[in-house]
Amino acid sequence: MKARSYSLRFGWRAIPLAVVAALVAAVPAMPQSSSSSSTTEDYSIVDVGASVGSQWFRDKGIKRLAQSALINIHVDENFTNYVGLEESLSLGFNQIRLLPYQQNQFAPFSEKNWQGAITGMFYLTPRDARFRPFFTFGPGYVWYVPGAAKPFEEKNSPSLVYGIGLKGWMTKGVAFRADLRGLWTKTPHFGLPDHGINPGDLYVPRGGTEKGIQATIGLDFGFRRHHVEAPPPPAPVVEKKPEPVVVQVAGIEGAHDVCPGEDERLSIAPSASNATYQWMVDGEPAPGANGTSFSLPTAGASGTKSVTVKVTVGDQSKTSEPVTVRIKDLHAPSVTFSISPTTIPQGGKAQLSASATSSECGGASTIGYTASEGTISGDTYDSSSVQFDMSNRSKAQSKVVHLTATATDQKGQTGSATADLTVTLSPEARRLEDIVYPLGSARVNNCGKRLLLEELSPMLRDDPGATVILIGHRDTQEKGKAAAKLDEVRVINAAAVLSAGTGICPQLELSRVKVNWVGTDQTSTPNPSLCGESTNVKERSGQAIKASDKRAEYRRVEVWVVPSGAEMPAAAGAVKDAPASEIKAKGCPK
Repeated sequence: MKARSYSLRFGWRAIPLAVVAALVAAVPAMPQSSSSSSTTEDYSIVDVGASVGSQWFRDKGIKRLAQSALINIHVDENFTNYVGLEESLSLGFNQIRLLPYQQNQFAPFSEKNWQGAITGMFYLTPRDARFRPFFTFGPGYVWYVPGAAKPFEEKNSPSLVYGIGLKGWMTKGVAFRADLRGLWTKTPHFGLPDHGINPGDLYVPRGGTEKGIQATIGLDFGFRRHHVEAPPPPAPVVEKKPEPVVVQVAGIEGAHDVCPGEDERLSIAPSASNATYQWMVDGEPAPGANGTSFSLPTAGASGTKSVTVKVTVGDQSKTSEPVTVRIKDLHAPSVTFSISPTTIPQGGKAQLSASATSSECGGASTIGYTASEGTISGDTYDSSSVQFDMSNRSKAQSKVVHLTATATDQKGQTGSATADLTVTLSPEARRLEDIVYPLGSARVNNCGKRLLLEELSPMLRDDPGATVILIGHRDTQEKGKAAAKLDEVRVINAAAVLSAGTGICPQLELSRVKVNWVGTDQTSTPNPSLCGESTNVKERSGQAIKASDKRAEYRRVEVWVVPSGAEMPAAAGAVKDAPASEIKAKGCPK
């Protein structure tokens, strides 16, 4: 069986709306309620109603929605005299008439359309008027529900609602209502194709809009705000000539000096029972200060305040004698801080001395100390924990420590002062490796010269104030008259290498050389410099010291470097000036 296809067509019908139009046009001639004054309170807040009528759609091409009955329910809120809001729901029973493809007779189908809308209500008369013409417009939504079976489908579309109308109150709670409204929506296609193929096919072309008109009449029920009759005017009062008033003003009590933020409550004895009061601060009215007592604001800057109170009885007034309130000074304590001494060696201590001057309201202050490094006990600073570069003791070191004294008064306010303390670390003498000698020899071999020239001499050049100490030793196995002075000769030869100033020998002032020789005394622990076979140092025959020579460490000269400012090492014992003539006589030893 062939499927039939129809197109939709609208046509305007004659609309019997003369009654509605006549009602709207007649409103200006109708008498209004006597309560239409803008001051009355007798009007409806919410109107709830129902209407019935007809709905027409414009015929369009091959599709028509036939005239039908329309049912409407609505709720109106009257927000102001002339503006309100309406929520409405309508149900129309239009019949669909479709023109099948290549046919000239319409086929009818049942259809319902639900319409929901929220529209503004704009009245021409106020809420308390008996007759209220209006116009309205706003958005809505339409649901087209075909009663026929497939291929028809339910469709929906947004819409626009607009129109005019009239409400007329028959009683305080019931009004008749007439509406003439327009409806605009998109064309419902009901799921049908947009064109026919075979004769008799149902179809609806795509696109386009529907325009309808609705005429309804019904009743509204108002929920009213009831008018409250105004009370009768009071009886006229016979004025009596007031008797002369004598204003009595007592003195202000409670004035005293205060600190900022403290309560300062002033009071005055009451005058007449009908008296009024105005407190004044420095000649200006204090806001809200209109009783017999007054709390004077004391927060903020210090100073004095002059306070009076003006008492008024009837048309007479009098001002009290002024009282003065002094707001005392409050500020953070000021601190004076000193350190004695200002320079101490590491491990030394310094005395901290701080004093604080508090404000009048601050009260006594307590003082505490902090330091960027080191420790503090009470008012004594201890530098024992100050850190230095202990790997470089050949030069003097110093470090500035920042100390702070902080005073806190009884109001919790703080003030502080800072001072700097210098902690020093003196250089200390350094012992190098010992120069060792072959058995019975006093000659400084090449290994010993390397120590003196390559290690010791640069240290002495870098520190012009440094001193070198040379202490000679001999082994107990070195006996005989010739060996008796080996320890002394070994020292003289080593000093000559440092001071000769010719050949490979540098020119060191002998005033910078201290010496001693102690024979076979081996109290100091030997620290031999054994170049061994692991170096490129070549020795004359018989001058090399082998590691297997276990007694070589006792045939030695101790070498100390004492930087400028360092103390002589106690381990060096009693040293003396170098014998200049003997050393110079040696020249630069080979």
